Amino acid sequence: MEFSNQRLAALGISPLAIAESLKSQNAMMPGGSVDTKDDRVFVRVSGQFTNLDDIRNVPVSAGGRTIKLGDIATVTRGFQDPPTYTIRHNGQDVLMVGIVMADDGNVVELGKAVEEAVAKVQSELPYGVELERVADQPTTVKDSVWEFERSLMEALVIVMAVSLLSLGFRTGLIVAISVPLVLGVVAMVMLAMGWNLERISLGSLIIALGLLVDDAIIAIEMMVVKMEGGWDRAKAAAFSYSATAMPRLSGALITVAGFMPIGFARSTTAEYAGGIFWIVGIAVVFSWLCSGMIVPYLAVKMLPKDLGKHHHGDPYATPFYRKLRGWIDFALQKRWLIIAVTGGALVLALAGMKFVPQQFFPNSERPELIVDLRLKEGSSFQAATEQVKRMEAVLKKDEEVRFFTAYTGAGAPRFYLALSPELPNPGYAQFIVMTKDMEARERVRLRLMATVDKDFPQAWVRVTRLEMGPSVGYPVQFRVVGPDTQKRSPARWNRSCPRARRCVTCSSTGTTRSARSRWTSTRTRPVRWALPPPM
Repeated sequence: MEFSNQRLAALGISPLAIAESLKSQNAMMPGGSVDTKDDRVFVRVSGQFTNLDDIRNVPVSAGGRTIKLGDIATVTRGFQDPPTYTIRHNGQDVLMVGIVMADDGNVVELGKAVEEAVAKVQSELPYGVELERVADQPTTVKDSVWEFERSLMEALVIVMAVSLLSLGFRTGLIVAISVPLVLGVVAMVMLAMGWNLERISLGSLIIALGLLVDDAIIAIEMMVVKMEGGWDRAKAAAFSYSATAMPRLSGALITVAGFMPIGFARSTTAEYAGGIFWIVGIAVVFSWLCSGMIVPYLAVKMLPKDLGKHHHGDPYATPFYRKLRGWIDFALQKRWLIIAVTGGALVLALAGMKFVPQQFFPNSERPELIVDLRLKEGSSFQAATEQVKRMEAVLKKDEEVRFFTAYTGAGAPRFYLALSPELPNPGYAQFIVMTKDMEARERVRLRLMATVDKDFPQAWVRVTRLEMGPSVGYPVQFRVVGPDTQKRSPARWNRSCPRARRCVTCSSTGTTRSARSRWTSTRTRPVRWALPPPM
């Protein structure tokens, strides 16, 4: 909206009066409500702006008379100036459309529906206007789920093959039947509870797979040993349950208890990975029931009828068991030596743990990189835009970058669970960089980290991967509270921890600065010190 100050002064109209007229005309005022038998229906007054003519026809009081806004001002459609939030894709200003799935939706089916809708809309757009997908969660989910499904199927085939080869055909077949039976029950429980098939649930099934086989093998082996000792198969089946039920139950409960802290925690970690406890717990508990009742029943029906008839005497009087007994006798005779060797191996393993990277959640396998550009406090939007264009020039030259999207003035929309969007800040920008593959992602990341300090001296640049699990942000954070923040100079951190790149975040304003910058205000304020990992 453009108007002449001289004309407004001649008419006795102030810009504030125009703003008040627009505000009162376009306000969403409640008009009351009507109570029905079941619902309360709210009444809202119509009259909101729908086009430019509605704005031009807004009445404005001027010297005791009313005139239209269009008679004293020029109303046109355009972009916000100065802008507060922009999105650029591959160096061009774009409009972004985000689609959010309903709570009970299927993201893979949503992806198919979106593809059909995009194809229809694209055919109706004018020449030169194209729709390009910058975040494709349905495809990512489909690929991730298939990767875990493939791992689960491979593990299932390996377990069945080992059971058949090591236990014999019929005995191994009984064990192999029990595994999909338990997994089928777990799948029905997941369906009834509304649990989706995703990374955590599939990983939980893979964890539980080895436990399922153990229960069935213990039950069937106990039965076979007794039958080879001359027992009746029904009596051997009953003994298999009575002798192994409580030990197997204890083992199952101990296994479930190991995941209990994750299942009952009230944190983002539990929100992300709490399903491990419930799915593993259901799987091992039903596996205990299956191996105690179904496996003995299948063994009675499926084991050879002549099993045990040709075995009279000690079933362990075989070359393998005699050799195993000899090893056990040696270990008992040299028990102090074995204890010392075992203790030494434990100490060696604990010492070697310091060389193993410790990380609760692994890095994401997605090829995206997150590049954050943060200017000093008080920087303008135009200054951030200039830094964004410089970064765009760097990324365009990199052949291993497929495309990139820059968000200036705030962070990217939350297209990933572990991504925490940044609050609006005119001196902040964020890039989502899509590389060709995992290896290319690491190479691009190393190249950027090696050059950003030199190429962008006016901005603090951070290059990170997408995190798996809850959002961590800065791995180490300190909050320092005191009457004078200058007494704890950020420069001291530079001397005490030279390997870490640092920034300081003021909790009262949310502003982040380099650890070498100074606070201009001397009033009391709490400060949070955030130390990112070495880059």
